[in-house]
Amino acid sequence: MHTKFDSIYFAVERNQTLGPQDRPHAYADEKSNKFYVTYIVGVSSDGKTSYYEFASYNDLPAFLKAYSKIPDKGRCFNKQIREGYACSEYHDIDWTLKSPVEDPEETVQLEQRVFEEFLQQRNQYAPKYLVS
Repeated sequence: MHTKFDSIYFAVERNQTLGPQDRPHAYADEKSNKFYVTYIVGVSSDGKTSYYEFASYNDLPAFLKAYSKIPDKGRCFNKQIREGYACSEYHDIDWTLKSPVEDPEETVQLEQRVFEEFLQQRNQYAPKYLVS
């Protein structure tokens, strides 16, 4: 356990009886934190294993404030969703443009098409919880 990025970070430690996510979750509950992250601290020499630390913040704005102070190269975070806790639906949509789009309006139109198609697919697979 150590302090960085305006929070307490927990690493995997062999001598702990609780798992690496259980300790930061207990800390988050004690502090009433609601936003959880994993931080990639490194990768094994063969590139097959990532090493993580776990932390929590009071809320998304508190995390974003800390995040804004971190150099781009150090921004290796993933949002963590706790099992059994209510949360907003979360999706990560990535795509690559084949050629640069120069007109900002074209970019807006492209994003709108991508999100519309995504929502159509999402609603097809979760019709009980439609999103528009």
